[in-house]
Amino acid sequence: MQKQTKINHDTWYQGKHGVIKKLDGTNYEEWMYNVKSTLKMADAFEIVNGKETEPPKENTTACESYRKRRATAAHLLIYSCMSKIQVHIRHLEDPKVIWDTLQKRLDFTASQTGGAAILTKFINARPDSGETIGEYITRLQNYQTQLHGTKEVITDGLLQSRIFESAPPEFRGLITNLRDQPDITVEKIMVRLSFDEEERRNSSTAMTLYTGSALYTSGTHNFGRGRSQGQGQGRGRGRGQGQGQGKGSGGRPGYGRNGHWNQSDRQQQQEESYSESRKRKLSDIECYYCAETGHLRKDCPVKHRADETSHKHQRIQPTGQSNALIVASQSTSDQFEDDSSGLIL
Repeated sequence: MQKQTKINHDTWYQGKHGVIKKLDGTNYEEWMYNVKSTLKMADAFEIVNGKETEPPKENTTACESYRKRRATAAHLLIYSCMSKIQVHIRHLEDPKVIWDTLQKRLDFTASQTGGAAILTKFINARPDSGETIGEYITRLQNYQTQLHGTKEVITDGLLQSRIFESAPPEFRGLITNLRDQPDITVEKIMVRLSFDEEERRNSSTAMTLYTGSALYTSGTHNFGRGRSQGQGQGRGRGRGQGQGQGKGSGGRPGYGRNGHWNQSDRQQQQEESYSESRKRKLSDIECYYCAETGHLRKDCPVKHRADETSHKHQRIQPTGQSNALIVASQSTSDQFEDDSSGLIL
């Protein structure tokens, strides 16, 4: 039975369409994107942004649907905020007014201070423990989206550079190959890195299972009931191949000297069958690393050369970030020393 995770309702809002971290005055951007997604699933965001208005009263069915979705939107906006935020909106009933009020009070992205804060987060971003490479790149894309149209805009080229510079060391070989591709995009980078991460995880799992299976099959299984030892004949459940020749009712091979399980013939047959099947299939397989046919990614010569390059430089630590990031960081670092008061309502 799967253990259910307890939710702290003081900081998290749980609704029909998922769980949202409550708005506390410092996480408006994150809250806004999560709530917008939830409102779209509830078919209520058009009401919140004012694009959908109440239909004529003669259309009772449409009016009933509109009022129900309007109430759902207002409930979500109010109760996805912490109590210190609710005091400013709990007297409001129109979801559009609630949305605009929260944006006016807490959206610092458009201001110079807020934009610089987001840019600083982008510059200092690193993959968190337990965070997949896809989740990390999505987090960087969120920073880019938040600064779209501002003075601190993050270009696609800057985003790619940040991914390449801050990715974990195990991706260095693949990143060397991706840098040389002329038409590479952030989406392609995410797909390739995520695939590499998943393949590495599956290989590790398969190796663990294989090691456990090998340890099990090499164990001792004493199932014989005979009392004879050495060169004599003993009775047992199977016909083993050892010093003694056992007689029994079973036809299953594999129990020999001291009851050890012998699987060499079976393993040899499986390996030969797998080898023939693999040769037939490789001619139709396309390498995910270099896009050539006839070999798998783990056998790719291009990847091997990239890995060798990565190993030669794995002890060399980056001396710094791109000039654009350093300049941006220096220009904005002085603006936040005393800016915490701007987050208080």
